[in-house]
Amino acid sequence: MQRCLAALGVVLALVLAAGVGTARAGDPGQTLSQTQSATNSVDQNAQAGALSVNASPNVAVLNAGSVDQSSTSSADATAANENNHSTQTVDQSQSADQTTADSFCCGRYLDGQSTEQSQSASNSVDQNAQAGAVSVNASPNVAVLNKGDVTQSSSSDASAKASNTNSSTQSIEQSQTAAQRTAGDSHCCRGGDRQSVDQDQDASNSVDQNARAGALSVNASPNVALLNKGHVTQSSSSGASSTATNTNSSSQSIDQSQSATQRSLGGRCCKRGSGQDADQSQDASNSVSQDARATAISVNASPNVAALNWGSVNQSSGSHASATATNTSSSTQSIEQNQRSLQSDSAGRHHRHHVKHHRHHRTWGACSA
Repeated sequence: MQRCLAALGVVLALVLAAGVGTARAGDPGQTLSQTQSATNSVDQNAQAGALSVNASPNVAVLNAGSVDQSSTSSADATAANENNHSTQTVDQSQSADQTTADSFCCGRYLDGQSTEQSQSASNSVDQNAQAGAVSVNASPNVAVLNKGDVTQSSSSDASAKASNTNSSTQSIEQSQTAAQRTAGDSHCCRGGDRQSVDQDQDASNSVDQNARAGALSVNASPNVALLNKGHVTQSSSSGASSTATNTNSSSQSIDQSQSATQRSLGGRCCKRGSGQDADQSQDASNSVSQDARATAISVNASPNVAALNWGSVNQSSGSHASATATNTSSSTQSIEQNQRSLQSDSAGRHHRHHVKHHRHHRTWGACSA
């Protein structure tokens, strides 16, 4: 009776053991995801506008003394952005360490290791300067029936200046490290599970400068002198000046480093790991963009008219336009990229291991691959 109970206990123990081993099979693997994103930016916008209009006439009639008439219009606009001695720095670091060792039982294993690392960083300086100036002189000078000397002058001037200045320092440092280690079952023929590493780095430094200046000058103010006894002096002028300037003396640097180490050890039998994948990607850019535009327009539509005067007549008329656009860059740009990948996959040491226990012969390590 005792022998039957003992035999029944052994059978129940074997059934329970078999059930537990089946329930443990196919445990989930290890998944690690790391993401970093950083942005430094300087955005400067300067706008200036000036408008001058003169529509007030000067009229002198039947004067005994000398006559001096002057009509002017002037507009000046200046827009400036300055970014001096600013520093933009991004330092990103990611580290992942995964270790898996299969259990004693042949049916228990993990589904592999997966590591995803992503880094994104950007430094930017954006400068926009716009200046516009408009000057209009529509004020006539009129002198009639005067006994003295007559002096008349009309002018219009417009000036616009737009400038961007940058002497900043931009730096980005990115580092990614991933280590994966798997070992197959020490008693069965199962090898190490699949390993996957995906590393991605994206970095950019940029300086964008945009300067635009426009000046318009219009002189439509006539000088008219009629029936005067003295000397007559008349002058008419229009001037427009536009300057757009971008100056950059920045320093840009990017340092990227990626390291992936994968080690897989097979099981007890001659079974290698299930495979290793390492995907490393690096993208880095340093850029300086400068756009300078200057426009100047000068229009002189102011006639000088002198008729039926007894004295001498002196007349002058002129128009001047000047536009200057300048881009100057003396920056330093550097990119350093380093990628390192180490993969090791080795099989187990023995194909079969025989163990004798009492009178029964059993073979361990002969599980299905």
